[in-house]
Amino acid sequence: MVKAAAWLSRLELPVRLIALPEGALQGFNDEVLDLDHVQYARECAIDIPGPETDELGVIARQYNAFVMGQAKAHHPDWKDRFFNVGFILDPKGEVILRHYLVHERGIWKKSSYE
Repeated sequence: MVKAAAWLSRLELPVRLIALPEGALQGFNDEVLDLDHVQYARECAIDIPGPETDELGVIARQYNAFVMGQAKAHHPDWKDRFFNVGFILDPKGEVILRHYLVHERGIWKKSSYE
């Protein structure tokens, strides 16, 4: 998929950013199947860096491009929990950014549509 997209979109300029959409690595099984958070954290969440980002690093190096993605991943300080994590790999294939999405409960006004 990346090879075809890079070939089709590069025109006269090289591709410098490969962006994977949310759910591209793991899908949405935890939400669709209403899985237990602890079970999903133990069995499905990934480590960043880890084997999945290592494979994406191969693509980053091959195309000399940044790779941006999202995954449900562990945090080293929170056992049995996973977070929605945005990450970026540099053209050397190294993780240069991890952003843990956190929502505070109770700060959003309820919609009149609910």
